[in-house]
Amino acid sequence: MKMELVNIGKEEINGELQNVVSSRQIADKFGKEHSKVLRTIENLELPEEFTKANFGLSEYIDNSGKKNKMFLISRDGFSFLVMGFTGKIAAAWKVKFIEAFNKMEKALLEKKPENAIEWAQAFIESETRRQELELKVEEDKEKVEFHDAVTNTEDCKTFDEVAKTLGTGRNKLFKKLRDNDAKVLMKGNIPYQKYIDQGYFRVIQQAFQKGDKDAVSPKTLITGKGFTWIKKKFYGHLGVE
Repeated sequence: MKMELVNIGKEEINGELQNVVSSRQIADKFGKEHSKVLRTIENLELPEEFTKANFGLSEYIDNSGKKNKMFLISRDGFSFLVMGFTGKIAAAWKVKFIEAFNKMEKALLEKKPENAIEWAQAFIESETRRQELELKVEEDKEKVEFHDAVTNTEDCKTFDEVAKTLGTGRNKLFKKLRDNDAKVLMKGNIPYQKYIDQGYFRVIQQAFQKGDKDAVSPKTLITGKGFTWIKKKFYGHLGVE
């Protein structure tokens, strides 16, 4: 699962400079409506002292130029707010935000800048560049893996090619490999995993256009080893039955 960037800023809450995240960013990353996040914050049953220290009322200007309410939230406020957010994706985002808070706090303690706000902004920019580089490395890795997967299919043949070589039809070949006794192929003419593990088949993701959108579907290819195995097992040593 790819995680996008998380930026922790440095702002004042009730007169105290803190590492904070905005309610807008929480809404965005956790897939919630900002208005509902605001309502949740306003309905939290917390001591007034804790609320003032960890939830700072602020505002932002939307695309229409209108001012809108938001909250700047400390790490403690964030932890309390998202405590009830559940699910695998929510858990991953909790970890991501907490890691960002911890990195910011550690860096500030080590640096002890004279101008904490300016340094915090520099740290955010540096961290953003680092995370962008990580994402690029991950994307490049996926491209290499895809290239390797395509390269590894160069010695493979399609069912059409194998059927033609064996002197039979593709549908007849499918039927033979799906036969109750053989059980080589399952629904969609995808081989069972044990035959992939034995090196008889490779399954790749094939891109195609579906209307005006890009889509992918699995495509099964037969390796050289698989062709020899099919010929011997299903069509005899001397050719087609």
